[in-house]
Amino acid sequence: MSKLINCKSCEKEVSSSAKVCPHCGKKLKMGKMMKLLILVVIIIIAAVVGMPSDDDIAKEITVIENTQPANINPKNMAEMFAIMSNSTAIQKDNKEKEITGKVVQWSSLTVYNVRVSNSEKMIYRIQTSSTNNAPGTFIELHARDAAESSKIESLVTGSLISVKGKITGTTMGNIDIDKARLVN
Repeated sequence: MSKLINCKSCEKEVSSSAKVCPHCGKKLKMGKMMKLLILVVIIIIAAVVGMPSDDDIAKEITVIENTQPANINPKNMAEMFAIMSNSTAIQKDNKEKEITGKVVQWSSLTVYNVRVSNSEKMIYRIQTSSTNNAPGTFIELHARDAAESSKIESLVTGSLISVKGKITGTTMGNIDIDKARLVN
């Protein structure tokens, strides 16, 4: 036997299992689509609130620029993360944990591809090729000004770049370096 509750609209007693009030016709239970919509809105709000502001990103880039780079040899990383390396998955996972969060300054990275991530903020995504002396990387590069932005946009496959940024992990054997700047 179901319990009785009061309808929020007409205040008359109805069965707790009823979906619609038999007296006034008001819906008593929220539909699955409405619950899903509310969940999606909550997730979007949480994502927006959790995103770092432009000022936070600028401050972090400044900290990275002023941080002494870690002594992580790019040649060793190239050997470890190469597709046909002798390193096992667990060794690669452990190395990734060890280097994540470290600031590096690497030279002679060979550009494979450049794309614009955000033209207004002058943010680029650069993929570099793995060589004997450097691992393949995915770099989130922040241009300082329009001139540097033009320089980045003029890069072609095979160009060499030097960057300083923070390692955030690996993707498919490539080192992820974020909040990076070009280094002369």
